Amino acid sequence: MKRHYIFILLGIALGSRTNAQDLPAYKSWVLKLDQLALLNDLTFPLVQLSLEKRVSKQFSLAAEAGIQPYNPKLSTMDTSLVKWNGFRVGIEGRYYGLFKNHREYDKPGKAWVEKYLSLNLFYRQNQYNSQVNYRTPNNTTTYSDCFAVNKKAWGINAIFGIQINKKWFVADFYGGPGMLSRQIKNRFREYDYNTHEIDYDTDITLTNIKTSASLQENSGVIGNIVLGIRLGLRL
Repeated sequence: MKRHYIFILLGIALGSRTNAQDLPAYKSWVLKLDQLALLNDLTFPLVQLSLEKRVSKQFSLAAEAGIQPYNPKLSTMDTSLVKWNGFRVGIEGRYYGLFKNHREYDKPGKAWVEKYLSLNLFYRQNQYNSQVNYRTPNNTTTYSDCFAVNKKAWGINAIFGIQINKKWFVADFYGGPGMLSRQIKNRFREYDYNTHEIDYDTDITLTNIKTSASLQENSGVIGNIVLGIRLGLRL
């Protein structure tokens, strides 16, 4: 299933070939690796590649795909329930024409900077093991419950970015708000929100945030913010 998503989106980007004669000083395909996605411990880490096709001086289309290479730091709990894994695919349309960009295409040794706005549509899916500490009302005894989580999410982000170009090298800095619709399912869970109370730490911690995000009762639409740094090469 994961391979089908990746091939479909890459096919969209490859199928968008147009005449790029108006971009004489550089080739219009750029392959990038997202640096921050490798270290993401809030959702899950990804080796995420994007392939951008410049269709004109003002427009481009990019397809992206990534897979989870390792378990995040919070995977020290019981991992015998399910195997940790995840993937993400997306597609992005960019418009470079709203800003006065500094372009010097005809000077190969000169770097140039471009600002852009884009819409990014994505789908991600992952499964992992989580843990919740809970107690029954009027009872001081705390119980620890390990359970499996399967999460699917669709999202859209409006992005502002700055892309620095120099010869074959590209550095892309971006960020923006959006919306995320997630579907969460739990398996092997003993905790019941109807009869139990979660024993959270008094401080707001990453563990508390991830525990809340793992419970199926928290499915639904939420706000979403994306930040990233992509480094790449022109092909």
